Amino acid sequence: MPPPLQNQALDPVNPASVGLVPSLGSLVRGLSCLFWGLPLVLVLVVQTVKTDHPRALHLWGTVSAFALVAYGIHLLGDFQRRERIWQRTVEALRIASLLNLGFCPFLFFWSRFPNQTAFRSMVDLLAVSFLYFLIELHPLLDRLVAMLPDEALREETRVFARMGRWILTPVWGGLVFYLLVTRFHLVPPFMLPWFAFLSEGGLWFGMLLALLPVALTMSLLWKIKELVFHSVFSRDHGNSAPQ
Repeated sequence: MPPPLQNQALDPVNPASVGLVPSLGSLVRGLSCLFWGLPLVLVLVVQTVKTDHPRALHLWGTVSAFALVAYGIHLLGDFQRRERIWQRTVEALRIASLLNLGFCPFLFFWSRFPNQTAFRSMVDLLAVSFLYFLIELHPLLDRLVAMLPDEALREETRVFARMGRWILTPVWGGLVFYLLVTRFHLVPPFMLPWFAFLSEGGLWFGMLLALLPVALTMSLLWKIKELVFHSVFSRDHGNSAPQ
């Protein structure tokens, strides 16, 4: 595990310290992209699905929101490039974010042509991929704060990350099970009423369960961004000030 940033003094004459600042800038920008991108994704997905006649604005808005999230993950990869565990975690989320970006246009096409099996299958894959992305985002934040100097934030992130995974993992497993048995017509007769209920309100039920983990994640993203910005860049500004 790399040493906390507080032990890496931001000394203008220290080449290692000077090289750290651009990566921290990418880290702050990446966290900001995730903070704004996640709620935009949820809002635009709901708008696209519930609109009777979605327009091109819904398509490009949804693609832009998913692209913002993918760009945020890309920026996080500029931080601590030599840490293999951190980079593996970022790479897994980068792949998931690119899959989300590739699948998300089919949400618009499925809303316009709901009877097309191919479009519906792509939307199913988008739901599975996006929930996986949310699940894996929590250990990424946990590993990130382990490299930062705030012990209280590390403990808070550990608790919230564990809580988010406890909520989202059963939802993801239930979604995969639901999609498999319904798409391949394997629903047991005694479960037909439950599956009928999920078919009518399953989207809203899933969104409701995802709101709490997303809210916790946004809170952690903001706190981590503010910690890096104030404790590192403010300190760097003070060190660079004329004596």
